Amino acid sequence: MKKKITALVLAIGLLLMAQPALAQGEPLPTTTFPSDPRGEARGGSKIEVTFMLPSYTLVIPKTLAFGDAFWVKQQHYTKDFEVSVSGMAEDALKLGYAVAVKTSGSGTDGAYTLEKGSGGPTIDYTVKNGTADIPAKSEFGSFKTNNTPQTGTVTLNAPTDSANVGQYQGNLVFSAALVPPTKTTP
Repeated sequence: MKKKITALVLAIGLLLMAQPALAQGEPLPTTTFPSDPRGEARGGSKIEVTFMLPSYTLVIPKTLAFGDAFWVKQQHYTKDFEVSVSGMAEDALKLGYAVAVKTSGSGTDGAYTLEKGSGGPTIDYTVKNGTADIPAKSEFGSFKTNNTPQTGTVTLNAPTDSANVGQYQGNLVFSAALVPPTKTTP
């Protein structure tokens, strides 16, 4: 009998301590506006919103060093590289944000060229994303997920003759821009 009374007291205590859980969180604070002598009331609610753009990190190769290569007339030399985007909030990706990455070279008007010294001879190179040729100042790829690299290839030709052997340098420039989603439904 003593056990039944103890169990009953514990059950009543648990019932009294239980409180309903609210699924919607805290109620919004209110302000009251009493009606005037004509029976009208008027007030206003402050509305605040902060629009922001998601941040991301563009991951590109630090250098594309071909190293020392013996000159062979009409020889092609290739180097693979990867480009990716990381750090964008998953919520932004789910909304449809993307990052468009373009490439250009350090030659005149963004041309893909390497130069021997200052004002010396130049050699051209090409850029591909997979099998697609990417013209200078064009889109290399669109990134819609984090940490999913796209593979590119730089292909360059040997200097036209042995008189132009030596070290050639230039830059492959990557530029990225955030592409916001477009709302298409009401």
